[in-house]
Amino acid sequence: MDYVEWIQMRRCPLILLIAVPFLANNAWSQTGTFTKIIPQIAIGSFDGGATKYSMVIEIINSNVISANVSANFLNEDGSLTNLTFITNSSTVPTINNGILTSLTLDPNKVLVISGGTTAGTTPSIGTIAWARIVTDAPVNIVMYLDQRAAATNALRSRIGMPVSPSNMAKFVIPRVRNVDTGLDVAFALVNTAPTSTSLTVTLKGTDGSTLGNRILTINGSSHRALFTQELFPLINEPGGTNFQYIVFDAGTASQFAAVALAIEGGNQTTFPVDVLR
Repeated sequence: MDYVEWIQMRRCPLILLIAVPFLANNAWSQTGTFTKIIPQIAIGSFDGGATKYSMVIEIINSNVISANVSANFLNEDGSLTNLTFITNSSTVPTINNGILTSLTLDPNKVLVISGGTTAGTTPSIGTIAWARIVTDAPVNIVMYLDQRAAATNALRSRIGMPVSPSNMAKFVIPRVRNVDTGLDVAFALVNTAPTSTSLTVTLKGTDGSTLGNRILTINGSSHRALFTQELFPLINEPGGTNFQYIVFDAGTASQFAAVALAIEGGNQTTFPVDVLR
């Protein structure tokens, strides 16, 4: 900015005061369709009743306008789940049959959705699901999973699960592996479109060598969760901790969502999923 421009700005304070609020409001009033996927939901017990999982989702509307929220909660095969969820909304206190048709979330408010936190929302056997959340304004969505002792409800572990875009075609997940301790990386994939599609999945070593290559076909609106060792049944893996990475490539089929975890015994840590261009 030169001296003349600075003087002109000083002479036009009213214009500046009018322009700045307009730009700020415009930045916080986007509209459209915004879709996010929660690729992995675990609720109930998967170890015969020793421990149990629960989940909590927070949908945060920090906009200056209201956001309309709808959601589908689905089984691994894409059918609507029969899990029951509770919310903090007085207008829609429960979500049944996997459908949240529409809910208006006012500015600066938070919609909380939970499952497995009460007896009425905990299934008799462990259940895996995934969710599609759609809004007409940008919101922040976070979810965490708790693993607790079934008898005492004492917390064993808690992990934050990031939401995923719904339209990934090529992405990479790092893998860390230790055969002796059982450490491995697991991932959940969701084909968000109604059509069946295949991905080429390649496991690479730190030196760039290909350690495994598979074609993975996932039906439309379906979910698959696997440990890396399950997809690539490697033998004679070296001792100690080893570092690798997995490339997922669906070509032009931009219809996948994913999340990854590093798991060793009862310890779980979220791992990144990075989109490749």
